[in-house]
Amino acid sequence: MASNERPAWEETRRTIVDDTSELAAWLRAQFDADATQAPDVHLVAGGDLDHACDNYLACGYDSCTCRWPARIEADVAAKRAIVDEVMSWSHAGYRGACPQADPDLFPDIPCDCDLSDRRMRILGPLTSAYAGRPGYHEEWRPT
Repeated sequence: MASNERPAWEETRRTIVDDTSELAAWLRAQFDADATQAPDVHLVAGGDLDHACDNYLACGYDSCTCRWPARIEADVAAKRAIVDEVMSWSHAGYRGACPQADPDLFPDIPCDCDLSDRRMRILGPLTSAYAGRPGYHEEWRPT
């Protein structure tokens, strides 16, 4: 290559964007909404009536007999832990050294470790329950 020629990858300059960050933020907002509603959710009919609240109108969180508020809070905590773990994954920890492990050194070389794809395989299915909510992107739908 002559000294005035640019490498092929520089000619096809790509903006390297981790498209899972927006998804993770959106999921966390959905979890926040679920957690906010949890204290008011009680099984009163249409489910296992043996475990319905004895008196859902008077049921306080501490005296709840249906356990649905606590169950929702545990579900939200588990989903948050999954998102936090997946988003902690880095480019450097998979199949050797991905160029995006050091984006300052290799700003224009695309990721070759499939970090976004690996994250989407885990996070995508979590979106299913929230697909009808504002802000949902169709490309997040699991395949």
